[in-house]
Formats: sequence, structure tokens, C-alpha cells
Amino acid sequence: MENININQTKIEEYANNFTIKACDSFFSMFKTSIIGTEIMKVTPVEQVNYFILFNLFENWKQEVAKIESPYFDYSKPDVQESLRSFMNTLSMNINIKREDFEPLLRKSVIYTLNLVALPKMFFGSFFGKLPEKMTLEQLAALEKYFKINKTIYSQLLEQLKTNGKNDVTRTYILNSFTEIINNFSENEKEKEAILLKLNTVSPLNLDVIFGPQTTQELHLEQPTDSLPSEIKEQEITPKEEQSKDTDISDFKKENFKNNNLVQNRMVDVKSAMTINQRFMFVEQLFKGEKWEFDNAINKLELYTNYDDAIKMLLSEYAIKYDWDTENEQVSELFDFVGKKYAI
Repeated sequence: MENININQTKIEEYANNFTIKACDSFFSMFKTSIIGTEIMKVTPVEQVNYFILFNLFENWKQEVAKIESPYFDYSKPDVQESLRSFMNTLSMNINIKREDFEPLLRKSVIYTLNLVALPKMFFGSFFGKLPEKMTLEQLAALEKYFKINKTIYSQLLEQLKTNGKNDVTRTYILNSFTEIINNFSENEKEKEAILLKLNTVSPLNLDVIFGPQTTQELHLEQPTDSLPSEIKEQEITPKEEQSKDTDISDFKKENFKNNNLVQNRMVDVKSAMTINQRFMFVEQLFKGEKWEFDNAINKLELYTNYDDAIKMLLSEYAIKYDWDTENEQVSELFDFVGKKYAI
């Protein structure tokens, strides 16, 4: 896929759309800012979340550099120790308003798509922008930010360790990168998985961003009723083998409190919920992962009957989040599903 002529303008447009949708979802429940522990849950794409942290700390280092003054000696051990203590304290108190968070997220989506589509070019650019000289420890500390095509970074570190020196120059890093890159083989399943996750937040048109034939090159199977360039979520209808473990007969409709009182169908499940109810479902049933809650509700809208909708919730979310089906919150969520189909 490295020979694809990627459309950076379209990537930026996609990143803008992704950012707006993700932020609209996250900042919708009385939230005007995001704290550090929430960053890893802000999108379903782990790589995007890690790049947010990377870009945050890169910006932070630039801000800290502004503190330095020609009138003081910042190289003194006690000054360095005080500065490290100050930075550690700040790192435990991350709090970012939406307008400041959006540029971080947008840039992280752009990074992710480039890393997916052009890993060799991405890492070549990344290593080319490193400081003139680094220690192996400093370079190894950056490895944690890469979750896809990570073998490139890992192999580079192993190659550098053979040098026997702790300090390495940018030129040496780039030369070592050139030596190991020819043996790199992309993981197509990993690539497909991350593109599908991106698509759950904002529809991703591969042909527009990466050019024609990309779908075939990525080995993405497309539904016959969809545009060939548009990634669709995995098959919505629960598979037979899944339903064996979560037979709807084990969860009788009579168990859900208001099902028999419903007179009219509910058109939109989410809009029928109060803000407090949505917050309760997110926190108590989806362990604070709002994007998962939103994804579940969006899937519900695609079903045409109660049984299939409940089977989907049981097979995809009840087991994952360890729901007690006799729990009041589970009952209330299923009650909303019942109202949608007027059972």
C-alpha cells in the first residue's frame, strides 16, 4: 500500500469531520473539558488516543522550553530536579477545554491515517524531525505511542542497541531505519481493524482518500448493497453461533418493567432518553465509554424487531461489560428497546 498517492486534503477533511463528531459525543453531557484519564476513552481508536497524548506532550515540551531564560542556569541538578517535579505535578492535572482539545484530536487522526496508509514514509518523516542527538532511553520512551505498525519502531531500537552506545544521532537513526525498513511487512488485518473503528465515528471513504482500488488492496470485504469505496461496520445481524450463548428465550420480554404498557413506537431511542438517563447508562453499563454507548444506540436504530435488537445487545455488550440482566439499569435500557418496537 506504500505506493498509494494519498490525498492529504481529503485526510484533513476527514479528520475535521471525525473531530467534530467525536467531540460532539464526548462533550455533550455537562462536560466542557477533558481530563487526562479520559483521553484514552475519547475515541474507539486506540492509536488516535495515543497520538493525542503524544501531541499533547510535544506541545507541552515547547511550552516548558519557553520558561528557560538566558539569565539563569537551568543545567544545575537542583533546577532540573525541581523542573521535573513541577512537570510531574502538572501531568497529574491535565484539563483541556474543547476548543483546545480539537486541534490535538484533528492532528492525531491525520497522523493515524498516514501511519496506516504510508508507514514507511510516516516513520521516515518522524525520525527526520527528532532532535540532533538523543539517548536510547529517550527514543525508547516514544515507542509506547505507536500501536499499529509498531514493529518498525521495535526493530529500529534493536538495531540501534547493537551499536553499543547510549547516545545516537538523528543521522545514525535514519541510516538504521533505512536498513531495517526493506524487511518490513504490513499487517493487513491490523490495518483493516483500525479503519473499521475509524468508520464507526465518521464514515470513511477509502477511494476518495487513498485513491481507486484501495479497498481491494486492503482486502476489505464489502457488502454487495454498498458503494465499493465505503467501509461498512461488520455484519449487524447476530451470527447463529453467538445466539446459542445468548438465547433471547433466556431474557423474557415480561422481565422488563414497562413493555406491556407501550402504546406507540418510539422513533429514536437516544432522543427519548433524558440526559440523566444517558449519563447513567454510560457510567453504569458501558463503564464510562460514551463512544461505545453511542455505537450501541446507533446499531439499535438499524434493527427492525425487538428480538434481534436484544440479541445484539446481549452478544456484543452484555458479556463485554458483565451486565447483570436483572439489574435495574439493564432493565431500563431494554425497556427503551421495547418502546421502540412497541412490544
